[in-house]
Amino acid sequence: MFDGQPDNTDPQGQGDNSLISIRVVAPTGEGVFIIKRDTKLKKLREEYAAKVGKDGNTLRFLFDGRRVNDYDTPASLEMEDGDVIEAMVECEY
Repeated sequence: MFDGQPDNTDPQGQGDNSLISIRVVAPTGEGVFIIKRDTKLKKLREEYAAKVGKDGNTLRFLFDGRRVNDYDTPASLEMEDGDVIEAMVECEY
């Protein structure tokens, strides 16, 4: 029924500008970040690296066992609120 108010709801909460909570887990600890669904995950990796005192280029993120690329976003990976990203330090031989 129309009540004169515009319908601004996103039934699934997955609009490009909606926020998502992502938990980053590493062997040394974890952190929770709230970002927009269209934010490139490179930015999240750099924020996490700064938080733990590492160089962002030495960290690798994994989501559902697959490596997260710099240009990936929560929307492109179909992430849901509360999903977990694993953080690993890249080994150089």
